[in-house]
Amino acid sequence: MKRVDKPQHTMISVEYRATNLFWSKISKKLRHEDNRIRANVIIRHSFFVAARQLTSLSLSEIASILNRDHASVIHAIKNHDSNLKYLPHYANVFSDIVKGLKSMLSYEADVYSASNIDKISDLRLRLIDLSQKLRIKIKELNDFKRLKVNMPEKIERKNRILINHNQDLKSRITNLENEIRRLKKLI
Repeated sequence: MKRVDKPQHTMISVEYRATNLFWSKISKKLRHEDNRIRANVIIRHSFFVAARQLTSLSLSEIASILNRDHASVIHAIKNHDSNLKYLPHYANVFSDIVKGLKSMLSYEADVYSASNIDKISDLRLRLIDLSQKLRIKIKELNDFKRLKVNMPEKIERKNRILINHNQDLKSRITNLENEIRRLKKLI
C-alpha cells in the first residue's frame, strides 16, 4: 500500500471534491441519467477518462463519484480510442468535459495553494490572480447571455430573408413553367 503524506492527501481530497462538484454540475447541465442509453454512456466514459487524465485520484475514487466500481473506469479508458474514432459526438463531449474539469481543478488548486501560504502578501497576490480569473469567467458568461438574447432577433431576420428568397424562387419557377408551356405550344 502506497503511503500518502499529509499535503498530498489534502491535495487529493481537494481534487476529489472539485471532481465531484464538477460531475454534479455537468450531469445536471447535460441531463445525464443513470442508464445505458448511449448518450449517457458517452458522458460517463468521457468523465471517467478526463478525471483519470487530469487528476491523481485512484480508479476507485473516480468511480465512487458516479457510484460505480473501478472496473467501469478501466473499461472507459480501454475503449477511449475506439470511442473517439467511431462515436460521432464522443470527441465533442470529451473535450467539453476536459475543459470544464481543468477549469474547476484550477480554481480548487488556487484555493488549496492559498490555504498553505504563510505570508499575507503571497496570499494577497494569489487571491488577486484568482479574482482576475473569476472576472474573466463572469465576462464570458455575460457575453454568452448577450449572444443568447440577440440570437432570436438574428434568426428571425435570417428567416425573413430566406422566406423572401423562397418567394422569389417560386415566382421565377412559375414564370419558367409558363414559358416552357408557351414554347411547347409553338413546337
